[in-house]
Amino acid sequence: MKKHFLFLLSPAFIFFFFGILLHAQSDYKIVQDFKAKYQEIRQSIEDADSIEQLSEMQVQIEDFRNESFANKGLLDKSLYPEDFNSSIENLRNALTLRKGDFTQITVLKTQVSELRLQVDELNAKNTELINRVQLLDDQSKKDREKIAQLETSIAQLKASLRERDNLVMTMLDSLMPASYRVKEELTAAEKQKVYSEAQKANIISNVQKAINDNIRFLEITTLKPDDIEEIRRQERDFAKIWKNVGPKIIEIYSEKNQNVNYLKEIDLAFNRWNAAITQEAWNSVDEEFKTRGINLAKFSNGNEFAKSISDYVDDELKNKEVKGEEESENSYKTLADTIWFGNVKQTWVPFLVENNMLSDSQKDSIEVKLAEWKDEVSPGGFNWIYIIIAVLIIILLYLLTRKRSSEKNRSGTQ
Repeated sequence: MKKHFLFLLSPAFIFFFFGILLHAQSDYKIVQDFKAKYQEIRQSIEDADSIEQLSEMQVQIEDFRNESFANKGLLDKSLYPEDFNSSIENLRNALTLRKGDFTQITVLKTQVSELRLQVDELNAKNTELINRVQLLDDQSKKDREKIAQLETSIAQLKASLRERDNLVMTMLDSLMPASYRVKEELTAAEKQKVYSEAQKANIISNVQKAINDNIRFLEITTLKPDDIEEIRRQERDFAKIWKNVGPKIIEIYSEKNQNVNYLKEIDLAFNRWNAAITQEAWNSVDEEFKTRGINLAKFSNGNEFAKSISDYVDDELKNKEVKGEEESENSYKTLADTIWFGNVKQTWVPFLVENNMLSDSQKDSIEVKLAEWKDEVSPGGFNWIYIIIAVLIIILLYLLTRKRSSEKNRSGTQ
């Protein structure tokens, strides 16, 4: 036992023991240095902000491989579940993917620049068309010849707005391509690229202008259900794209100490656009009455619409004696026969009901009110029917009585 103890204290054993320890420490350092260099290169690939930097990274990866190859056996055992070759391959794949990002960014810059020019041209054109439509709308009320010009200008403006909206939506898509949207977090370089291109494209102001121009268009025009439905679809498509990419763009802006209220402002602008579409439908319905001299109280929902017609009918009934029978009946025919049954019920009611703006019960209440009005302004129509029926019954009874009397007389004679 003493001999074993003395052996452990011998210089040879101590030298051997420390040799093993130093070798183990050396192996550990080799592995840790490899891991540290690997992470350094991986991070540099993600942080690269130019294709030139990535080309330099490619040289670094190959140098790293060559320098570390002598320790391949050690690294294969120490890098589980990876090994030496798979680690190097991971770096190469990361480099290839990052190069793809820069290729995409180059395409993005070209697309956004081209789109920005087109959007700028359409913005100027739309501003001119909006001013022209407003002027022609005012003139057409005095000059019937301006109506054809107005209709042409409205059609041009509607088409131009749609084209500009589609370009802005495409621009949003280009700024935040699908590969960016699926990432939980963009790299600093990716964020910088998105921010720079968004700034160059004036993306925030273009989105705001697109919404405001559409609202202005609704304010200065009278449209048909098909037109309004088309604009409603456009608003929904635009809002959907903004919802998908807008928050990320605004997040990048906020990190650059830009206005953090942009997201809220644009969301509110979409709400105003949606409300303006609904109000335009009601305004266009109201215009159907106004153009024929029927001025209803202002309405912006189904309840108000039904009440405004009911109130108008009540007012007409109160003034029936003053207006005279003929004028009262003409008023009824204009509102009921010409406007409601002749136009609004066929053209607008299906649209209003389908978009949950008018309920069936509200529609029915309007028609009940119109029926009451008809009873009041043309009661003679119903009385004559009753009189004719009564006369026919009297004649029939008379003929039957006479026939029976005749038969009795014959019986008595016989």
